[in-house]
Amino acid sequence: MPAAAALTAERPLTADDLLRMDADGLRGELIRGVFCETMPPGKMRAIVALKLGFLLLTFVLPRRLGVVTS
Repeated sequence: MPAAAALTAERPLTADDLLRMDADGLRGELIRGVFCETMPPGKMRAIVALKLGFLLLTFVLPRRLGVVTS
């Protein structure tokens, strides 16, 4: 049983627990005190995010609709 699963079985995890796990190299998030492992972003995600940001920016800026952030 992974360390995160063992802690979750005993008690809900806290934000401090998550920070310690991140320092140990485990990537994830807490959902109602349960650790859910996440995958690191990859090349395809970066490409899609950049294209989407570009499309939003070219729509928003000329119309002065606000700010686009990532």
